[in-house]
Amino acid sequence: AAGTQNEVGSAISLANTARAHASDPTFESPYTREATKAGFDLPWTQKLAGMRLNGGKLELAKLTGGKQDDITVVVCRVD
Repeated sequence: AAGTQNEVGSAISLANTARAHASDPTFESPYTREATKAGFDLPWTQKLAGMRLNGGKLELAKLTGGKQDDITVVVCRVD
């Protein structure tokens, strides 16, 4: 059955946020964090080329970006 406006609005908002993160190349996503843990990372040349100063500290570039994939949202209201 269809939800109320609150549930539908929540689902749309979550899906839109997920879509925005999936297509943001600078977003540090769960996908890129897990890929880094599994040994996938940027080559050192890209790490050095993308380094920047952040809060007085030098940071190397890191693997970022969302994963373009199916986005499914399920919202449930429990009364």
